[in-house]
Amino acid sequence: MTQADLITGCQRQDRQCQRLLYDKYVDLAIGVSLRYARDKQEAWDIVHDAFLQVFKYIDNFTAVRGTFEPWFCKIVVNSALKKYQKNRLVFPEATEFHLLDDIVSPTVLSDLQAEDLLRLLERLPDGYRLVFNLYVVEGYRHGEIADLLGISASSVRSQLTRAKQRLQQLIAQQNSLEYGQ
Repeated sequence: MTQADLITGCQRQDRQCQRLLYDKYVDLAIGVSLRYARDKQEAWDIVHDAFLQVFKYIDNFTAVRGTFEPWFCKIVVNSALKKYQKNRLVFPEATEFHLLDDIVSPTVLSDLQAEDLLRLLERLPDGYRLVFNLYVVEGYRHGEIADLLGISASSVRSQLTRAKQRLQQLIAQQNSLEYGQ
């Protein structure tokens, strides 16, 4: 069954097509949601909410306007953002973290695996993690992120800077633990 057939079937509320679409895209959804969630359970909650939205609004998807994957991923990201907006997202103050004196070595960064980065992202405060993901991974601009999160563009820039600084600290800590430095 082609992707177009699956989408058409889902638009007709065909349960088998919905199940096949779920099976085909659940890994993509969990991958996206893990970048935003604090843990795996929260990621699965985001995925669940996202698929409910996909099946509710699948009639709005038309292949003429674009491909399915970006539309789908945007729904997953929006589901994550809605979850945090419900929980009153808090952005930490600048004084919470201190800048590193040393810059992380490029060899440490090249040795960093995707799963290591996901674990480090989980350790970021919610606001930092959301801004970092929206900017670095999803490619949103500062103004777009500001609109999505209901904060100013300058707050987005400072949150992004702080997120990068905190990630740098976490990478340095991980490196010193792994290599006994």
